[in-house]
Amino acid sequence: MLEYFNASPSSPARYFPETSRIVGHDFLKVWNEYGGLSTFGYPIGPERIQNGLLVQQFERARMELHPELAGAGGPHPSVALGLIGVERAQQLELAWERSPNTGQVSGDFLAYWENKGSERVFGLPISPAADMVSPSDGKTYRTQWFERARMEFHPELPEGSRVVLGLLGSEMQGTR
Repeated sequence: MLEYFNASPSSPARYFPETSRIVGHDFLKVWNEYGGLSTFGYPIGPERIQNGLLVQQFERARMELHPELAGAGGPHPSVALGLIGVERAQQLELAWERSPNTGQVSGDFLAYWENKGSERVFGLPISPAADMVSPSDGKTYRTQWFERARMEFHPELPEGSRVVLGLLGSEMQGTR
């Protein structure tokens, strides 16, 4: 199920010199309201049409504009986050057997999930928490995959900052 964010076309655009990309209007409003850099990362591509939708790729997410939903929750077009966790897991040919643990989120992952947007931002879990080598840096972390994200537990980081979102958008585009 897609979760939609109401956004206003009157939102300003922002230039990101780090990647020489602009995030505008609807996408910028969602980026600002739901965690910015720590949740979505920098924009790594321009706005473009993909499967009939206006989309923009970020280091950790893909935002999609669904104009057909204008008026469904307000007068403005709606932004949805793409199922990039599912897509990246498929690219890596990862599959998990369904078990009672697959749909559970606990510990640090649960706290992060609940405090940073829960199902609306990350989707539901598609894997149990397990040790896994990160495709981003080749190190092993406790990892849990979600429909729209991959969470990694980094014990070397300060308490409160140990859950880091994987760079799914960058990995899918083969960029860093």
